[in-house]
Amino acid sequence: MLRLTAISTCVLGVLVFAVHAHAAECTGHDYYVVEMADTLDLGEGHSVTLFKSNSIGVADDPMAPDHLAGGPCSGFIEVTSDGGLKMDGYCHRTNTDGDMIVDHWWQNLGDERGTWEWVRGTGALAKLVGQGGWFESALENGALGVTRWASNCP
Repeated sequence: MLRLTAISTCVLGVLVFAVHAHAAECTGHDYYVVEMADTLDLGEGHSVTLFKSNSIGVADDPMAPDHLAGGPCSGFIEVTSDGGLKMDGYCHRTNTDGDMIVDHWWQNLGDERGTWEWVRGTGALAKLVGQGGWFESALENGALGVTRWASNCP
């Protein structure tokens, strides 16, 4: 169950999605479906799960350039013997105009929520590169999930 929760949380993180363009604080949700998860049991409650998911970001501002941008995400989730959680991964998303954005997301041991940053983009999404924010789980069941995110708007 902890592994399933960790996978969901990670995928959530994966699905992090972020920054939007017309307010002081941009917010939204990232919806995802886990496509593949492979867990390596390291013993004594310690495990590492590699996963792939598909996600779509829904900005609270429907005019945001990344609203409804979606695509694949991949990463790993590590659950330590003491119940700690660490994760790291990337998503490659495309908006309805065909512009692309790549986000890097992570959560370090002891962090209460994850962090993300846009690292590469094209077209209207290129101006978002360098922006980032936080994400946290809003719903998870191992196969489907939703993360809530926020950032400062560009």
